[in-house]
Amino acid sequence: MLLGPLLLQDLLLDMELYIPYIDALKGNLLHWLSRSV
Repeated sequence: MLLGPLLLQDLLLDMELYIPYIDALKGNLLHWLSRSV
């Protein structure tokens, strides 16, 4: 029964690690789009 919560916690931890990377990616994409217009 612990498997569910543990997997969820692991997923949340992974998301926390990836959020800054995703934000940077989105920032670069917006920057590139604004330059190409």
